[in-house]
Amino acid sequence: MIRLEEWSNRWLLTFNVNKCKSMHIGYNNQQADYHLNDTVLQKTSEEKDLGILVSRDLKPSAHVAKIAAKANSRLGIIRRNFTFPSKEIVVPLYLSRPILDYGAQA
Repeated sequence: MIRLEEWSNRWLLTFNVNKCKSMHIGYNNQQADYHLNDTVLQKTSEEKDLGILVSRDLKPSAHVAKIAAKANSRLGIIRRNFTFPSKEIVVPLYLSRPILDYGAQA
């Protein structure tokens, strides 16, 4: 099996070790330490990739909670800035930048 470090050296594609992390998926994983260029990679339990929050158990609950909090925050901003918000005002403001549609498949 070709190691990632050997592959990157062969193809002259270097990795930024400070941005690389390892995630152990599943609960029967041995939690091994992974090295890249003689540096131990930082372990993480969840990571954002292409706007989707991926957790080590591959459940979407963390991603859904974060998006729901963002949507509630946006509603709070609208309510604070308009004294008597009507449906005709709130709906276009809320839907001006959709956040609930992105990554809905996750």
